[in-house]
This record gives sequence, C-alpha cells and structure tokens, in this order.
Amino acid sequence: MTGVCDLTERHCEPCEGGVEPMTTERAQALLDQVPGWKLSDDGRIISRRFEFKGFYRTVSFINAMAWIAN
Repeated sequence: MTGVCDLTERHCEPCEGGVEPMTTERAQALLDQVPGWKLSDDGRIISRRFEFKGFYRTVSFINAMAWIAN
C-alpha cells in the first residue's frame, strides 16, 4: 500500500475467499484512523459503543443502520 489512506472515504469490497486474514497489527493501524472503534483481544472483531438520549433516538439509529445494511 502506498501511503496512508483515509478510511472514512473508502468502501468495503467483499473477498471471494482464499485471502489471508488481516494481521492484528494491520487492523489496529487502520482502526487508529477511525476514532471510537476498538479491536477485540483476539483481533477478529471490531466494535463501537453508541449511547443515545432516549428510546426514540436509539430506535431511529438502529433503523438507519438496518436501512444502510440492507
């Protein structure tokens, strides 16, 4: 890879298999570019905690994520 990329400007591309998993070190280096996300101890899961004021805002966020994921 040439230089540092801005992950907030990139999009996912699904792999077709036969690709080696990303190293924990590489995953952590990339996560350093996106504030708030954490890597699990085993390096297999990324996560982020969201907190909202009230039920309505929480459900609105979940619905928006479901729409994007679909």
